[in-house]
Amino acid sequence: MRISITGYRSIIPSAMRLCSNSYENAVGPTCGWTKRVASRQIFALQGLPGVGPVLAMRLLHHLGSVERVVTADVETLSQVRGVGQKKAARIRELVG
Repeated sequence: MRISITGYRSIIPSAMRLCSNSYENAVGPTCGWTKRVASRQIFALQGLPGVGPVLAMRLLHHLGSVERVVTADVETLSQVRGVGQKKAARIRELVG
């Protein structure tokens, strides 16, 4: 079975631009993301309550990795644009 991800075609290049522009000074000329890795990370975060592809990109951009997103406390999550106290609490409740 094939699942179409045509909607992600415009999002993945944006995620890669975010990555290379934002982390260039921190980790060198590239942060090593590939389309496949970026796509999988965004997809994984979309399983969290209230998280779509754009918010998943913001979370990755702000926190740096899926692991940091799922281990972040409510206060840290709520610092990301689009995540309020309620959504942050729902995310923490799910990942516990």
